[in-house]
Amino acid sequence: VVAKAISLISDKRYLLIGDSYGQGARNQVGVKGWAPLFKEKMGLSDDNCVINTLGGTGFCRGVSKSKEGITIDNGADESKEYKFIDLLSCTATMTETDGVRELKVSEIFPVTNPETITDNALCGGYNDQWLRCDEISNEINKFVAKAKELYPNALVSIGMVGCSAKTNQAIYTQQ
Repeated sequence: VVAKAISLISDKRYLLIGDSYGQGARNQVGVKGWAPLFKEKMGLSDDNCVINTLGGTGFCRGVSKSKEGITIDNGADESKEYKFIDLLSCTATMTETDGVRELKVSEIFPVTNPETITDNALCGGYNDQWLRCDEISNEINKFVAKAKELYPNALVSIGMVGCSAKTNQAIYTQQ
């Protein structure tokens, strides 16, 4: 039964998007995020599982040079805030060396044959915790529309990961 389930999963092609929970803990060697763990545990290759995660991002909250005080490389727009919706079509990675954070952005995205992506999974949400539900919902709708435009045959799945006492309070306050 398990082998059949894994076979069904490995016959698909994934685009995984997320924040630091997808990336892995910053400054902690060997701590993997949910995205590389999913890829590894399912025995997926680079061709059938593309990961694009960027710590600090959300549906509404973005990462930028001016906001984070980080260096931008590869000719990226220094004023742009990179959000989940941007991770559908550009590659963004954050590295840190000796306390200096650098955001690298490339408009060249590693997904070939986007029509063959069967599943677009996004897990995140912690970085949007202080925003109103209607703001987040609006950005989720934009994300899904863009995902369907770029990857027309993909099922879009969104999961909330990351919580704290403050997150729980924000959720209860907005209900």
